[in-house]
Amino acid sequence: MACCQKRRDNLAAVEGDLYPANCALISPCGLGFYVTRDGALTIIDKKNMVGDYFRCDNCWFENYVSLYIQPSLYASYDGKTKYPVKAHRKMLNLHGFAQVYQYEEPNFGTFVNGWCYQTAGVITKFIMYCPMKNIYAPDRNISILNIDDKVAVCFVTHNDNIIINSDCEILETVCVLESEPGIFKIPGGYLECVGDVVNDPQNLIWTYTSKALNTKAALASQEAN
Repeated sequence: MACCQKRRDNLAAVEGDLYPANCALISPCGLGFYVTRDGALTIIDKKNMVGDYFRCDNCWFENYVSLYIQPSLYASYDGKTKYPVKAHRKMLNLHGFAQVYQYEEPNFGTFVNGWCYQTAGVITKFIMYCPMKNIYAPDRNISILNIDDKVAVCFVTHNDNIIINSDCEILETVCVLESEPGIFKIPGGYLECVGDVVNDPQNLIWTYTSKALNTKAALASQEAN
């Protein structure tokens, strides 16, 4: 057995089971978002760590970051150096990460468009926006957002999509599912997109239509202008 693997197994036996993560996402600023098998979220600040993994010079075992739950929750490559977690939150029922991109529609504002796989391989498409917060995606980096100067990520739950920031806070957002191909009905109107959301999300063309223009008063005002 590899020396590193043996050390990690012994550590798990002494300090409790490993806290396995189903998936992880590392932000450009070094924050690691780990979704564990129980649907919880653990966030690690990795700026002072050597990387996502290192290879042992003795056994060549690739030591990836793992989470341990005893005596308190911490992160470690090999059990020798312990790194505290930045934030942790249970009872979220997270399944994974949604794929999202930021867009700007002049008549509507900033929002993100995304998609995720549901049961039986069905793709669910949606848009999300934060009415009271500034939302943007640095360099349109997929899945990584910045909301009010804090890193945030869009997650998939059993029955919803939510955005959680680096403090494990669930942000108040509006999530709208695609009602028909390319159409997202929102309060006061609808957003329509042209293009391939899944295969070419960076080149979508968006148009916002307000319901107000359907009223006689709004149409008369528009004609007068």
